[in-house]
Amino acid sequence: SIGGADAATDVRLQATGAAGALGAVNAGRDVVIDGASVSAAGALSAGGDIALYGRSGGVSIASASAGDDIVVRAGGTVSASGALSAGQGADSGGAGERLIATAGSLTLLGTGSDLNGGVIDIRAAGITFGGALHAGGPNGSVHLQSVAGVTLGDTSVTGDVLVDAGGDVTTGALTAGRDIALRSTAGGVSIGSASAGDDIVVRAARAINVSGALSAQGGVDAAGVGDLLFATDRSNL
Repeated sequence: SIGGADAATDVRLQATGAAGALGAVNAGRDVVIDGASVSAAGALSAGGDIALYGRSGGVSIASASAGDDIVVRAGGTVSASGALSAGQGADSGGAGERLIATAGSLTLLGTGSDLNGGVIDIRAAGITFGGALHAGGPNGSVHLQSVAGVTLGDTSVTGDVLVDAGGDVTTGALTAGRDIALRSTAGGVSIGSASAGDDIVVRAARAINVSGALSAQGGVDAAGVGDLLFATDRSNL
């Protein structure tokens, strides 16, 4: 572990065992932390990408802010106590793309994901976020894929929100410029509220509960994650 770091270009931390940072980590370009497990007690900030790889264990962080993408792959659970924010700057190929090349892309309902500007892209055994998620830019999206459940707070994006989980899915208020697609293959889905510029599609093996309003704005129709989920599991109405 390191106490913290500041760099005009990249901050890269790699270990055969646990890799961690006790303080804040700031990079003008990319932040990369790669180990059997990953922990970051301070805020992570990058002008480009943030790439975190827990090869066999979990990833636990305080918060993360990236000019471009946040990409996380973990053999265990992924958790963040604070906010995650992507798409604060220009789109560029960086550490996020390299991590996907190494650890694999999410398969979003049969279609591979991409990092086309300001994407939070996470695949893990379980996902729990205590703070808000935001993805800006022209294609800012959140893609979360979990073997077990997913819990997230308020989430706002300019593009799509996709949550694909084996266990229960629990969300706060969701706001998307395009589609919202939520799926639990073995559990239920509980939504605070959801507002989408295009479609909202939800599928669950158990109960679906919504405490607030659902709003599909009916803007310009476009093929997105909602269409992918609907094509995978069509309603019979």
